[in-house]
Amino acid sequence: MQIKTYKTFSVKDAINQIKTEMGSDAVILSTREVKDENFGIMARPMVEVTAAVDYDEEMYKKHVEKTSPKPRPYSMVDMAPISNTSDSSFGFGNNIDLIASEVNRLSSMLEMLLKHSGVRLA
Repeated sequence: MQIKTYKTFSVKDAINQIKTEMGSDAVILSTREVKDENFGIMARPMVEVTAAVDYDEEMYKKHVEKTSPKPRPYSMVDMAPISNTSDSSFGFGNNIDLIASEVNRLSSMLEMLLKHSGVRLA
C-alpha cells in the first residue's frame, strides 16, 4: 500500500494531484485544514489530504509484461548495403566516404553488443 499526504489550497486541487500521481483507484484516508507555516499569522488556510492506493505487485508485473512491446529480431540481411560510390561532382565525395566508414564502424559495434547481450539475429 502506498500512502501519501498532499497540502494544497483546495480539496479539488488535492484530488487532481492524487488522480494524476496515484491513479483513479486511490482512496482518500483523511482531510484536515492546516495553516501554511511559511507565512505565519497572515497564512492562508490549506487543506491536507492523505490518500492511499493498494496495488498487487504480481498483477503490476503481469500488466507490464502484457503491455510492453516485444523486441523484434533483426537480421543483417534486411539492412541495405552501403554503396562505396561517391558523387564527387557535388563535392560530397570525401564526406560520404567518412559517413560510410562511420556507419560501418557503428554497425560492427552493434553486432558486437548484440553478441555479448545474447540476442540472436534471425
